Amino acid sequence: MKTKTLLITAGVFAVAFAAGFGATLVIRGYAGSPAGAGPEPEVRETAMPVPPETVPEVRTDIVAGNDAIQEGHLPQDSPSAAVTAPEKTADTALSVESVDGPVFSVRDRHYSVTVHAAAGPDRTGDLEYVLQDDSGEVLSSGTSPVISVPQSESGVYYVYVRDAGTGEEGDPYEIKGCRVRKMEKSRLEQICNSGDYTTMRNAEAYELSPSLTLAFEGIPEDSKAASIDDICTRISLGIWSSVAVLEIRYDELNLVEYVKFQVKE
Repeated sequence: MKTKTLLITAGVFAVAFAAGFGATLVIRGYAGSPAGAGPEPEVRETAMPVPPETVPEVRTDIVAGNDAIQEGHLPQDSPSAAVTAPEKTADTALSVESVDGPVFSVRDRHYSVTVHAAAGPDRTGDLEYVLQDDSGEVLSSGTSPVISVPQSESGVYYVYVRDAGTGEEGDPYEIKGCRVRKMEKSRLEQICNSGDYTTMRNAEAYELSPSLTLAFEGIPEDSKAASIDDICTRISLGIWSSVAVLEIRYDELNLVEYVKFQVKE
């Protein structure tokens, strides 16, 4: 009985050993077999997501050929991407092209000039006209091209144009001929001694102040003339033989405001 049991146990062990040994051989055969010797397990690759910052930028402004940049756009990393202001040319520069005048107004006692300026297509604001005297002091500015210019001993002024939007200024343009206009002492003596008040031209009549003061020497106080016309009348009638101007003064507009005469009867 014991012998039979031992045989059965030995048989079961041999079968189990053979089964295990056979399985090992099969596994080793797959692992060591050359390519194509048996099916290989399928390997699936899963695409890893690319972080957004690593996605290369797709440039739409780059084109093939000689024209590498479309519509004048430069890549932001290009050293040439900086924008530089265009050079001032004759078409864009502020400048005074010409000036009409000066014309003197006998009533206002000022000169006037009309300025013709070029501003170019890049002007951003109103065009201002700036007047300077010969020392560079600004006298006036405004948007009207007609400028009032005072009298001066030198008669020289400068005008330039300015873009009110950007503050850009053009070069000064010289104005000449705005000299002082006034009646000289010799001319007043000539008019008085002519005995004819109409000798005075119409424009010269505006060179006498409405508040003109007359003084006289060589005659009694009660014999003074009241006006230049009165002096001419006395000369023409022979009441006075002649007059000489001893002193003459002018106001701020260069009008004659005071005259002292020496009377010869």
